[in-house]
Amino acid sequence: MDKLQRHQIINVQAYKEDGTLYRQWNGVKVIEINPEYAVLFMFKTKVLEKSGQRWVVREPILWYMPRKRFFNTTGIIRKSGTYFYTNLASPPLFEDNTIKYIDYDLDIKAYPEQKVKVVDKKEFEHHKEKYNYSPELINIIEKTTKDVMKIISFGEECFDEDIIDTYIKELVENKDLPKKMLKLRWD
Repeated sequence: MDKLQRHQIINVQAYKEDGTLYRQWNGVKVIEINPEYAVLFMFKTKVLEKSGQRWVVREPILWYMPRKRFFNTTGIIRKSGTYFYTNLASPPLFEDNTIKYIDYDLDIKAYPEQKVKVVDKKEFEHHKEKYNYSPELINIIEKTTKDVMKIISFGEECFDEDIIDTYIKELVENKDLPKKMLKLRWD
């Protein structure tokens, strides 16, 4: 991730533990990069699924990508607030203009006015056996799940609405995000 640069347009690829590419996002913009994490922006981004299905991201999304931790989080920006979806995943690597990570199936949803929920537990249990996740990896995923739940409850890091607002303002100022799309929280 050291060669990643601010304002660079890249791709992101999600893999399963066996190396199978299952989803690719094309045309993702890097809006922040530092020693701890990258923040990406998607809007009208093209997505290709393993099945061959193609679709386009229709809502603006910020993607928080910690460099050395076992999760990444997308924040869908809506008028009613930010809808967070956290993937329990390997730390990312960057090569060939692409961020790559392994998705470990377990996810956390944190939506406005709703209880935080861990989802895809059955998929995680199935793949844990299918891909023979090591006890060490399982412990890391379980600990990371608890850590992320704590970060969400305190509204820290990428779950801090003030930080989200700062990125939104920058995206509007840089004309990456049309202001008319949102009733921004500070208006």
